[in-house]
Amino acid sequence: MFFDQQPITLQNDYLELLEIMGSLSNLFSDRSTPYLPYRITENLFCMCLGAKNLSRSDCTADASKDNIGVGIKTFIGGTNDGSMQKIAEFNRKRSEYTSLSNIDLVLAVSTFRNDRINLTKRMHALSDMIYHYTVRNTSKISILECPLETINISAIKLEKSHNMNSIYFNDGQNLYSFNLSKSTLYKKFDTSNIIREINVKIIDNPFLLLKEMLGEKRDKIVFSPIRELPHVFLPLFSTRTGKVPEKSGLNQWNADGRARHSDELYIPVPKNVHKRFPGFFPDRNTIFELELPNGKVLSAKMCQSDSKGLMSNPNKELGHWLLRDVLQIKEGKLVKLEILQKLGIDSAVIYKDSDKHFAIDFTTLGSYDKFISETDEEGE
Repeated sequence: MFFDQQPITLQNDYLELLEIMGSLSNLFSDRSTPYLPYRITENLFCMCLGAKNLSRSDCTADASKDNIGVGIKTFIGGTNDGSMQKIAEFNRKRSEYTSLSNIDLVLAVSTFRNDRINLTKRMHALSDMIYHYTVRNTSKISILECPLETINISAIKLEKSHNMNSIYFNDGQNLYSFNLSKSTLYKKFDTSNIIREINVKIIDNPFLLLKEMLGEKRDKIVFSPIRELPHVFLPLFSTRTGKVPEKSGLNQWNADGRARHSDELYIPVPKNVHKRFPGFFPDRNTIFELELPNGKVLSAKMCQSDSKGLMSNPNKELGHWLLRDVLQIKEGKLVKLEILQKLGIDSAVIYKDSDKHFAIDFTTLGSYDKFISETDEEGE
């Protein structure tokens, strides 16, 4: 599906490093089942197979390559016929479904799920999506893949096996369950259609091994500093009203005065962001690169008085991508907070690689408010 289409040298590198990491399981656990932290699995996948790491992005995919989005999972093997695993959480949507009947609740959650998948595909220009997952059993790691697909809402049927806390349902293709207390959606993953299988010999004392390997060379080893890109979160709404303004920000095209292009907009930059992070953005006379989640790079600049906006240059390029491609807003229709909330986003995150290169992505509901709250706490 995906893995078998990669160059054999990349496949072998990935398999070898999975085996090595599995052999070090006793660093973290004392079980006979190999231990693989999910972040390590994601990083190995991207590093070895040349995929773009999307794990810092709030979207359904953890990686992408050749316009294919990949959800990466790792879990301990379940029963012979598969394993139920978490695929999404909708705690922020709780108020929209708690009073619904079981079938209506399932339909609502399935719609939320489909919206997130489709938004991810539009944001990152993905033509298809799959799951790539490693299943760990005693002394073995198996690699499997399956489609990451939307739920067929028209074919949904409730299962009789649901209980007070979980509702089970299927759409003719997959079995799902929704945990009411955790607001979490699970999917049953097939664990029988194995692509590759790795035998793993877990080292009894990996601490001693690492000491022997690195002890004498400690003074000669030079560690690269951990690189954490500076970043700020920006609201897609007005921090004063809590709504999307009708004549500014994402609806700048609707402002009074001169004739404006229907794709004209800017991302609001509140004063408190400038105050907390002086010098993060260039001055208004400086042009810089802004990389979109799909890899396209736009020319951009700060705009408005006191640099209270971030826009592309020309302005319509960012607007066309965000309004038409991502949000799928028809020309002449106002962006409202309800539209953003339906898609589960209300903030943007801006990463600074250098004064000349920035990247933009979109983040889950409440990200800007949480960011401001955390920076307030750090300043105390």
